[in-house]
Amino acid sequence: MKKQGRLCICPKRKAGEKLKKQKAEEVNFIDLNKEKKKRKKKAKKQKNKKQQEIQETQELIELDNEILVGVKEIPEEAKKQKSKKQKQKQKVEKKAQQNKKIQHNQKKDEPKKETKISKKRKRISFFIKAILLITIFIGMLFFLLTSPLFNILEIKVENNNKITTEEIINLSEIQLGDNTFKINSRSVINKIKQNPYIEEVKISRDLPSTIHIKVKERKTTYILAINESEYAYINNQGYILEVNSQPLDLPHIINYKTEDFTAGARLCNEDLEKLEVVLRIMETANSHDIGKLITEIDIASKSDFKIRLESEKKTVYLGDASDINTKMLYIKANLEDEKGVEGELFMDGKRNKENEFLFREKV
Repeated sequence: MKKQGRLCICPKRKAGEKLKKQKAEEVNFIDLNKEKKKRKKKAKKQKNKKQQEIQETQELIELDNEILVGVKEIPEEAKKQKSKKQKQKQKVEKKAQQNKKIQHNQKKDEPKKETKISKKRKRISFFIKAILLITIFIGMLFFLLTSPLFNILEIKVENNNKITTEEIINLSEIQLGDNTFKINSRSVINKIKQNPYIEEVKISRDLPSTIHIKVKERKTTYILAINESEYAYINNQGYILEVNSQPLDLPHIINYKTEDFTAGARLCNEDLEKLEVVLRIMETANSHDIGKLITEIDIASKSDFKIRLESEKKTVYLGDASDINTKMLYIKANLEDEKGVEGELFMDGKRNKENEFLFREKV
């Protein structure tokens, strides 16, 4: 039997294996170096691409205030230059802002200055225009007042019946040859109205040389017997038109209270109130054709007016003039029934048994 022993490795064999290992390691190292070189080349290419991209972006974008992703940090010197540039820009911006503010304030002040200047110009132009207008007005006024073209050559009076044309012209104190524009219309009107028969006056100019005077006259409607030889003529407004010795064929008012009979004066207040009732009585009487028959009106009392119909020889006691239309109808009927019969007609509350107005024949 063979004896079992340990396996022994020859030293040559060991050396060969070591060589093999070394060679394999060398191969692996060479391969690794190749891969590293390839990687470096790729990295350089990528860096070159990035640098190109950065250069392109720098041409398009200002890099003073922008930070691009993937760009390396700027060195300190570049930072200092940037900070200097930023400071300079800030200074420039501040100056620009200050200039803007100054310009803005100047723009604000400019309209104020312009408004002041425009106001001054307007005032000056206004004064100039005013002076021109005043001078033109003065020149025109001087021409109108001094030119013989406007001297009065004719005075015409219209609508006058009672007062003559000569009387009205004399009252006006207008003379031929006077300048038409020197006449004071208000003064002329007041002078003409001094005549109590004149109620209204209108003055007009027919240029260049004619004056028109239009008047409205008052008419005598009633007479007040002052005494046996003097009579005061009055109109519907109670104006004393004149005092005359001739009694006109008009209704006489008796038992009045007025004492002043100066031409142009009016009846006293009490008589004026009674005159209003008299006007109502006469208006109703005229509507029934009786007004012409009334010759006298007694106004002694407001509650007891009396009228006298001289041609019919009748006296009518009207009372307070209430229901005046009915009373006038009864007077008209009585005049037809009792024509020419002298007597008294009572309408002031005295009535007969049939409650009618009472007529009492004079015996």
